[in-house]
Amino acid sequence: MILLAPPPGRSAQALAAALASAATLWTPKVEAVKVLVKGSTAIDGQVQMDGAVQVVRGRLRDDLGDPIPGARLNVLLLQDDGQVLKGLPTPRSCSSGAQLPQGSDGAYGVETNTQGMFCLRTGELPRQGLLRLRFVGQPGLTGTSVDLPFHVERPHALLSWDPKPEEIDLDAPLAHFAVSLGNGSGGVLLELLDERGKVLAIASTDERGRALFEVATTQLAGPGMGELTARTRHPETSGIKARVVRSARVVLVASPPREAIVPNDGHRFEIGVETLRGAAEGGVVEVRLGSEILGAGTVHGGRTSLAVAFDVPSEGAVDLTFRYLPASPGLRAGEPLVLRVPVKPPSPLRKAPLLLAGLLLVSWLARGWKRPPRTERSTSPLRTTHPTVTLPEWTTEPEVGATSWQGLVLDAHEHRPLPGVQIRVLSRDFYGEREVQQTTTNERGRFHLDGAWAPTLTLQVTAPWHVPVERPLPKPGRIFLGLVSRRRALLERVALVARRLLPEHPQEPTPEQLARYYEHHARPGEACWARAVEAIVFGRDPVGAREEAQLSAMEADLSRRAPGDGVRR
Repeated sequence: MILLAPPPGRSAQALAAALASAATLWTPKVEAVKVLVKGSTAIDGQVQMDGAVQVVRGRLRDDLGDPIPGARLNVLLLQDDGQVLKGLPTPRSCSSGAQLPQGSDGAYGVETNTQGMFCLRTGELPRQGLLRLRFVGQPGLTGTSVDLPFHVERPHALLSWDPKPEEIDLDAPLAHFAVSLGNGSGGVLLELLDERGKVLAIASTDERGRALFEVATTQLAGPGMGELTARTRHPETSGIKARVVRSARVVLVASPPREAIVPNDGHRFEIGVETLRGAAEGGVVEVRLGSEILGAGTVHGGRTSLAVAFDVPSEGAVDLTFRYLPASPGLRAGEPLVLRVPVKPPSPLRKAPLLLAGLLLVSWLARGWKRPPRTERSTSPLRTTHPTVTLPEWTTEPEVGATSWQGLVLDAHEHRPLPGVQIRVLSRDFYGEREVQQTTTNERGRFHLDGAWAPTLTLQVTAPWHVPVERPLPKPGRIFLGLVSRRRALLERVALVARRLLPEHPQEPTPEQLARYYEHHARPGEACWARAVEAIVFGRDPVGAREEAQLSAMEADLSRRAPGDGVRR
């Protein structure tokens, strides 16, 4: 290795850089760097008069707002000019009365209790000064330090939610919020604000230090995420915040057709999607006939249009059920809308041209028809194709100007959110396959993706107990996925085989009945497969990829055998 001479005056830095580069190049093995992720902390404190003595108390919390018990803090009492107060009697613990140890810097050590609170009693302090609180940190938590000015006549307030709000029902006329003042003082004015800085209510604490805010929900913004802030009316005091979800119930509005419709031709229903705060935006409306889903449509500007077509039933009217599926936490589904729709069969004259064409075709085929030799139809389960899912498993809603994707993953039949679903964006080109980004759904089944769209990108969705889905990535906007459980998909595969082998059976045959059919026809391999299906699908354990692979391996083995002879070809 040749080292070039560095410029004058920078020899030491250049030599060190060269040696570091040489060590890097000649290092045979590089160990991964271990990164310790720590949570942040926050301290609140105040000074209160208690007769001839003063009390210093406060609270230590983590970044989630939970108390930190058993933590050691340093409390330093300063004058306005920043000088340490001297000549004070040694402070004592409020709980035990023991004297607190003092460090070389003049700070006193105190520990938090099980609620993360600390308290010490000291002699008379100046009417105003500075309270310096410091937490050195501990495993998993970073340290923090804060300087809090105190004034005897305007004590710093320790506020806390009682309880902390999380969701606000906009359908209720009033919303109530409670805040507690740590010093238990009565007659202190508090105010409640929203994320816009609008003062929603003003309340005074009672003798227990608790204030109750009553807010008309009409003062709040519409459905969606928001924030509340409670604080005293002194400008030097800080407040407490809470992230909330403002939710509204969605109501579907529609009228049945005045005249009977021909379901085979299809009929378009116009559905209004409304809340008490106005038109709803986003989400999906599906329509069902019994347990069968006939169609679905996305909601824009409080409306959606659904085209429905189905076979004419025996009776002269059917009940169609319309149901709303929300796509944001601020909207929640209300009661389904049921419409009694009169129906009628199509006119027989419409079928006359089709019947005539059919007769001509049959007569033409009969002239040169020759019966082919009879062949044995294969009944291997592997040759059964997967059924088409009757529910909408993929609905996209591109948005003009959008640069990201907002997704919702539900169970296609139960419509419950699926958390922990793996979402991958893959790029496939001449250079192979690579992963562009990856995320998982949260507890509400939602996910978010950022990045540039390209026609070569593919969206891959994988869940432990549901059939994976892979589709070309649509343009940025909203994505709704309905995943079919592996258990239900396996049952459909068995049902297709059973309906083909036992068409005369009055009900849909079970795997046990299918196994007995195979045993009767001396086909032990297929019978073993049917009993394995019964054990897996109707067992107590969930059906995952391992169980599905087990059945697929059996089907692959059976497909390599001639029907019934049990000999591998």
